[in-house]
Amino acid sequence: IRCADFSIDRPDIRASVGRLTVVNQLYNPRHIIAEASGPLRLQADTTTVEGRWKLLQASVVLAAGDGFPDRVSLLAEEPNVSIGMPYSPPIDLVSRRFESHLRPDPDRRDTFDLALSSRGAVLPALDTLIGGTETADIDVALNVTEGNDLPARPIPAELERWRAAGGRLDLTRLGIVKGARRLEAKGSFRIDEAHRPEGQFEMSAANLGGA
Repeated sequence: IRCADFSIDRPDIRASVGRLTVVNQLYNPRHIIAEASGPLRLQADTTTVEGRWKLLQASVVLAAGDGFPDRVSLLAEEPNVSIGMPYSPPIDLVSRRFESHLRPDPDRRDTFDLALSSRGAVLPALDTLIGGTETADIDVALNVTEGNDLPARPIPAELERWRAAGGRLDLTRLGIVKGARRLEAKGSFRIDEAHRPEGQFEMSAANLGGA
């Protein structure tokens, strides 16, 4: 399937990614591969996202029987993304290579595992936080409970459903390497009945600060 200009229009989200090509393999019909040329333009409520890249590919493997995704992967070469929000300067995210992998947890119902990695990331906020101007290598592993019910709700409504169901985000690993600097963290996060973030985190670091 080829689309010259692919877009999604929902009450809460509008997005487009330019030219999109989708391939379904005949010898493995549950494996779907997509490639988008960009640029990305997304608006969700008052948040806007614009992005470009050298290469963007996605891979979806569907489970047998119910057709629910068994694994979703995303690869971006040289992504450059700008996130705009009211009353704050834009957040610019630049990287040499970015990967993400999402799959249902095989041992826990309604739980998803998510792994993210970025190589050669340029994040000014990270320069301020731990020092230095070197690019960063970032690895994140987390799981999200109560994630199976994902209809086309507006984002605030979906967050409220997740909170009411007792949803929890467990950060099993955050690793950042930036020159000689090292930062590692893990913890757990939820939203309480007053809609406030609640959780505990452990962090260790080495060689932070400095120019």
